[in-house]
Amino acid sequence: TQQRRAFKASFEVSSKPCRKVRETLAAETGLSVRVVQV
Repeated sequence: TQQRRAFKASFEVSSKPCRKVRETLAAETGLSVRVVQV
């Protein structure tokens, strides 16, 4: 899915995305920041 691709892309950039990255991801994917943290 598009969500998964966005996730993979951002985690390839950094395996431990900073808070800002997670918040952006959460906003893009419609998931909570808590979910994105995993």
